[in-house]
Amino acid sequence: MITSENGKAACAAAPAAGLPLPCLNSNNCIIDPQKPRNPDFNKLTPAAKRSAWLLEQTIRKMAKKYGLERLGFLTLTIDPKQAARERWDPKNPKDVQKRFKSLRTNVLNIRYHGRWIRVIERHKSTMLHYHLLVVVDGDIRTGTNFETFAVDPTASANDRLKREWRYLGNPKRRGALQAHGFGRCSLEPIRSNEEAIGKYVGKYIAKHIEARLIIDKGVRLVEFGRPVRIGTTKFAWNSDGGKIWRVKGQLWERGVFAEAGYGAESYNFGVGSGPCKSRDNFGILKAILGPRWAYKSQEEIVGTALPAGFVYPSLEAYQKEAAAEYARWYLAANRGHMQRRERPRQSAEVKSLLAKMREQNEKESAFPF
Repeated sequence: MITSENGKAACAAAPAAGLPLPCLNSNNCIIDPQKPRNPDFNKLTPAAKRSAWLLEQTIRKMAKKYGLERLGFLTLTIDPKQAARERWDPKNPKDVQKRFKSLRTNVLNIRYHGRWIRVIERHKSTMLHYHLLVVVDGDIRTGTNFETFAVDPTASANDRLKREWRYLGNPKRRGALQAHGFGRCSLEPIRSNEEAIGKYVGKYIAKHIEARLIIDKGVRLVEFGRPVRIGTTKFAWNSDGGKIWRVKGQLWERGVFAEAGYGAESYNFGVGSGPCKSRDNFGILKAILGPRWAYKSQEEIVGTALPAGFVYPSLEAYQKEAAAEYARWYLAANRGHMQRRERPRQSAEVKSLLAKMREQNEKESAFPF
């Protein structure tokens, strides 16, 4: 039962069996408001959203190809006592990744023939653990009573699932997982459909980013086994904002090329001389402005004026762009006057425009599913 602030029930009936819950679309875990947090480091980046989308699509394809009865949800936790005996830090992603790479080579790629997906998550206690989806050579779902599985999993588990438990091991009876430094682990059959499990696994990306530390920078959020990988995250969303961004980006790039002395004829044709010899526009921009040219120049790209006669993809896109253009003009026109005052104040009109812009940006920064 979900209740609102005034105590009234928000939804009286539970969703139908097999359907994904609404809370699986985002991370709704309780966050301590007193916990210090870097808003730029602990926010869902566009790359993380693309990883979550690719993760969901891959899980759907796995379920259709192999069947839900062969999919298993595997959770790997670290054994701190074993880590202390072997003198490695269970909170350091480099040390933990070394153990997972060994497990990947000797267990996942052999036992499951490389058909697995891995998502990393850091708890609020700063401990790291993994969530995996593996394809088992057999039916581990039939006969399972999911109503009592959490209380007594051995009561309704079939023989194929129990045989997999014996192979993986547990803290009392060591197996393949404990041999690689992992402690309490669990393998469970899939209870719902492929859409629900895709959203359920995908939300761990948001939970990890909420709790990740500086040492987690550069750690791959999602990893796919070679047989199940269906694509990469090197793509752009086909949204109204993305279309406008690409048009502005092309105009801005042409201006950068002209300032660098390459001329308009080098755009989309490359250059054969000078500091960068490349037929790729991005390669030339990287040589001129550095490897993070898009991140550092995003304000300039967003502030680029659209060409005359540009056809907006939708009315909402036009309204948003008009509000943003007016806000930029107003702030630029009053920048000198506002800097001379001790406490710069914005008019109600500008505050309203900026609030609408923030609201629209928050909608676009939500999960794509």
